[in-house]
Amino acid sequence: MKKLEMNLGSFIKESIKSTINLAQENNLIYCFDFNGVKIIISNKSNFDIIYRDWSRAMDGYLGENPEVGPEPNTLLSPEDLENDRAIEKRRPKSF
Repeated sequence: MKKLEMNLGSFIKESIKSTINLAQENNLIYCFDFNGVKIIISNKSNFDIIYRDWSRAMDGYLGENPEVGPEPNTLLSPEDLENDRAIEKRRPKSF
């Protein structure tokens, strides 16, 4: 696995897309950290699913030191969905 460093001012969507392209070109697995989330990308990674799980990690659904990828399940399990709902219920309501 090859670790990449994202430039200051990088955007998550572009970072995921460019890393998927790099993984496909080189048939390697890459990882990078983005806002405290470790993202692992392979040549089979799906942009939408990686981005979904990064967003879930940013919302606190994946606990401390979250890691996503390289090929997460397309559908969230019932346990994942229940965990997300439980975390959401514990959040303070915003006005």
